[in-house]
Amino acid sequence: MESGSALGRSQSWRLRAGFLVGDWSGDGSTLQRTGLIQLRQSEAVRYELDGTILVIEGTGRERSGSVVGDVAFNAYAIVS
Repeated sequence: MESGSALGRSQSWRLRAGFLVGDWSGDGSTLQRTGLIQLRQSEAVRYELDGTILVIEGTGRERSGSVVGDVAFNAYAIVS
């Protein structure tokens, strides 16, 4: 069981991080060994395990103009 101060820190953290929760997407670029790649980046951010962790899943897909293609990379993060 969490002590009062640990519980307060946990609740405070969740309140401060709440603006991140949701689905996000946009255009971007990354420099890889093969050169500059244009991307359509999407992020899904959500609380899991009764709000004790924040999960961030990202997917970057290659983009050429308005055509979005293959996955260039995936990212997964857990914040606790």
